[in-house]
Amino acid sequence: MSKIIPVAALLLVLAACSPATKLPYQEPAAGATAEVLFRNATAGRTEVALFEDAAACTGRRHLPALLIGEERSVRVPAGRLLAFQVRHLVPNTTPPRYCDVLASFEPVPGASYAVSISTEGDRPCTAHVRQLDGPLAERSSQVLLRAPVKSKGEDGPFCFPIQ
Repeated sequence: MSKIIPVAALLLVLAACSPATKLPYQEPAAGATAEVLFRNATAGRTEVALFEDAAACTGRRHLPALLIGEERSVRVPAGRLLAFQVRHLVPNTTPPRYCDVLASFEPVPGASYAVSISTEGDRPCTAHVRQLDGPLAERSSQVLLRAPVKSKGEDGPFCFPIQ
């Protein structure tokens, strides 16, 4: 019994020091929406998160990780700014390269978009947004790259706010 107590205490300390729980993304229940397809065209596992408050990058919510070649389609609020974060570790590089892209765009209600995450050349990764239907179909959407901020928790902020 005396050996169990120190082990249990150590497990409690480790649990308290672990990173915050990643909250899953939930699609909107009401209001105007758009469909966004996230496509992983990298050579490894990629994480995607969406923000409840796109202007301040707060309220980060995660999609399940995308493996190589995997796609995931989600409904998002439309007619207002959408901010997303793409994180990817570039495999087989010395030193290891890490990708963290924060970007935003404004989805049109009822439209469909594809966000393709890829690694190419010297850049560790990029995210391209394309509208798939409507008058701007197959054109790249206007995307604003956001300057990241190191946050202490999942509530953020993760980028500098838009003024």
